[in-house]
Amino acid sequence: MTTNAGGSSPPQGDTKGTPLPGLLASLLHRYLPVWRTVYALLGQVVTLRQQLAEAQAVSAHLQQQLNEHREHIQQQLNEHREHIQQQLNELQQQLNEHREHIQQQLNEHREHTRQRIDEACLRTDDAHQLILASGERLEDLRSRVQLDRRRSGQSDADLTMLDDWYQDLQELHRGAPEAVLDAQKSYVAHFNDRSWLRAAGPVIDLGCGRGEWLSLMAEEGWTVKGVDSSEHAVNEARERGLDVELGDLVDFLEASPENTLAGVTAFQVIEHLPFGRITALMHAAYRALIPGGMLILETPNPENLQVASYGFWLDPTHHHPIPPPLIMDLSYHVGFRDGSVLRKNPWPQWKEQEAETSLESEVAYRLYGPQDYAILVCKPTVADQ
Repeated sequence: MTTNAGGSSPPQGDTKGTPLPGLLASLLHRYLPVWRTVYALLGQVVTLRQQLAEAQAVSAHLQQQLNEHREHIQQQLNEHREHIQQQLNELQQQLNEHREHIQQQLNEHREHTRQRIDEACLRTDDAHQLILASGERLEDLRSRVQLDRRRSGQSDADLTMLDDWYQDLQELHRGAPEAVLDAQKSYVAHFNDRSWLRAAGPVIDLGCGRGEWLSLMAEEGWTVKGVDSSEHAVNEARERGLDVELGDLVDFLEASPENTLAGVTAFQVIEHLPFGRITALMHAAYRALIPGGMLILETPNPENLQVASYGFWLDPTHHHPIPPPLIMDLSYHVGFRDGSVLRKNPWPQWKEQEAETSLESEVAYRLYGPQDYAILVCKPTVADQ
């Protein structure tokens, strides 16, 4: 057996022994990357744990903010709900109050309507009684007229003769149709100046006679209708194809619906009526005309002394001469406005007079001035009032 230089012998059986430092170095060399990887992973784990902790802290903070926002929003919702509920309660209260008010008004209106119906029924009964009484009075009047006829020896033929005579008298003083047409042409322009009235309703001519004025207005595109109390005149106008009704002039106006007529005219009519009927005609015309509608009334002019003292009384059915200021004041009292007076038909001698003084001019006017005049007045519109 041999010994090494140190005098010691290696362990038996380990002929390839490796020194311990070498083994450690070998192990370190082999496992160092692994340890480095493990160490890096441990570092990453620590980092991830820190990040996770931070994330959890942020999450907790966000959760806290979310809870706070949720509580704030819930509080606002509750406040809005309470406010809306309060408004709904107030609206419901107002609705109930309005419902009660409307119901009260309906009850009052129903009661008022019932009272008016009762009053109308009473008036209808009174009117029926009045009609019966009027019929009795009319029958009594007929009996008296027949008695008067028998006493005076006047027959129905005599009365017919008087009617025919008066018709001839009217024809004599009224003039030929051509003359009447010429005299009335100047009035057409006043209606054409208010052309918007054409579509508003008809123009009614009271005492239309033969219908010259109706023909003039129809040619200008106006809707017209005539009324006359003379059966002879109505038949003559109808033969000319005109729309004419037989009846009382004032009664016709009073029966017309309110605010339906574009115009009302009456030429040489009002002098045949008592003043009370003229007033009734004015009121009926004002009610029946639409706002802006026109009323024209022509009558003999008492400013002309020959008319007032002589010519006016040639017609036995005339009541009284009517001065222009009187009829104009009456129209304004009724409610008409925008009035004017048109003086017409002077004697030819008036233009031939050469007056040197105001007195001579006044005398000439009073003797030869306009024989007729007309008032033109309008029912005010909303803008005029």
